[in-house]
Amino acid sequence: MPDTPVNSDFLRSVPHAPGVYLMKSKAGRILYVGKARDLRNRLASYSGAEARKFSKTSVMLKKAATVETILTSTEKEALILESSLIKKHKPRYRQPFLLPHQPTRCTSTSNPLESGMPDP
Repeated sequence: MPDTPVNSDFLRSVPHAPGVYLMKSKAGRILYVGKARDLRNRLASYSGAEARKFSKTSVMLKKAATVETILTSTEKEALILESSLIKKHKPRYRQPFLLPHQPTRCTSTSNPLESGMPDP
């Protein structure tokens, strides 16, 4: 995709290493935060025909002016950094993965009096 910041020149500068990438608009607003085990391979996926298959990705790439990469030592570190950056910047194309505060509990019993339910 010629009008995106992810081109062959850019990809040559990206290492095969774990890390996080931020896609930014012309105004500097973070549109997307992603992580990768291999940054170069992950970002290369945005430059091929696969990226055009999904309209949301296609629209995001048209709005992206720059891509910033942050290298990490491990994939786990990248996951933690990605999560904190998503929570901090709330990018339009990437919402935080939210877990409920209290997990739902379900118990099964053969005695209706133990279940806390009224008698039928």
